[in-house]
Amino acid sequence: MPQTEHRDGVKAVFTSEPLSDEFMKQWELNPAIHRTDAARPTTFSAHVEPTADAAQVVRVVDMLLAELSGPDTFAAPGPPPRDGLVWNDGTHRWRNPHTGEEHPHPPPKADEHPPLAGRDAEVDEASRAHVAENYPAVRAAYLAKNAYTDPATGDVTSVVMNTDEFREHLPGYVGTNAGAVHEAASAANKKVYAEMLQSQKGKGNNTLMVLAGGGGSGKGTAVGDYFDQNRYPLVLDQVSDNLAKLEQKLDEATANGYATQYVFVDRPAEDAWGGVTGRAIGLRKKGKLARTVPLEVALKANIASRRTALELLKKRPDIKPNIIDNTGRTGRRRLITNRAEAVAYLEKRLAEDEAAVAGGLEAKLRADIARRHAAGDIPDDIAAGFVGAAALAANKGPPT
Repeated sequence: MPQTEHRDGVKAVFTSEPLSDEFMKQWELNPAIHRTDAARPTTFSAHVEPTADAAQVVRVVDMLLAELSGPDTFAAPGPPPRDGLVWNDGTHRWRNPHTGEEHPHPPPKADEHPPLAGRDAEVDEASRAHVAENYPAVRAAYLAKNAYTDPATGDVTSVVMNTDEFREHLPGYVGTNAGAVHEAASAANKKVYAEMLQSQKGKGNNTLMVLAGGGGSGKGTAVGDYFDQNRYPLVLDQVSDNLAKLEQKLDEATANGYATQYVFVDRPAEDAWGGVTGRAIGLRKKGKLARTVPLEVALKANIASRRTALELLKKRPDIKPNIIDNTGRTGRRRLITNRAEAVAYLEKRLAEDEAAVAGGLEAKLRADIARRHAAGDIPDDIAAGFVGAAALAANKGPPT
């Protein structure tokens, strides 16, 4: 009877056969899974055939755990990893081995945003309402920029799905407030993706490409060296920092008749952060919206996506490795397709970046943003989008 334990003591139990009423009553169990996120359905279930093998059962459990993930539940049955910290079984908290400082469990997820307030909360509400009330227009605007169509028929032949690309179609988005429109952009992306998953079947090479990697990793430039995305009827461009959710997408595509291809673009966390900052500043200079990502979110996503890539290749022999080593300069990239080589490469790279974070990388990059802002190289709103206005105020001083 595999089970995962809620942090407040409530247990979610998965069984291979129905439980007796007496047992259910004794253990105060409900026959369905409930969650507290009002934005999603309150209950769901999954059916597993009696003949299912262990791997199939594990995938269904992983899928349910991914769905359960939310503010009141664990995403996995056990303490998740956190960069630079070790788990203290005695206190059930994360401990910094260098300072002894402890942190509560569970840690924030890489894609988790802090509670919104003020203007951001207003933008959040307005953007959600906009998607709900004007979905056809939002969908059309997105596809006009992110889908390839047959000139003769107007039929969509290939489409790239990316939550980030929905933001510019939402009211109140100014580039430096991505968190304020995250929920609306995510909801729109999920809905259009579900539609495209059905309508794109059988087109092109009939393959879903999952394009993974943290922000600034170079997905927009590196992938074209090895793959022609126009041949893929559906491309899902995302960080992919959650193994269960990633597997769910791959298995869902397979169940719908697609072949699948996973491509991970690897770039060191510090270099990728340079890509994030350079993109925002470059867009502003061109008169476009400067898209910012908070430093702590970018670093966590970069490392978590690499860890997920490694876990996927170790767990799923049916998923072929396509790892783009983007650690060198343009022209020195390479595509790794050998599984053993890919695993060894990702293990080495993960260890390198985890060591960098444990060694104070975030503080170093935060200080660099403050220095460049004080020198006038980074505008106020962009710098605040990277490290927060409070951090800038604390570091205010003459250029160095």
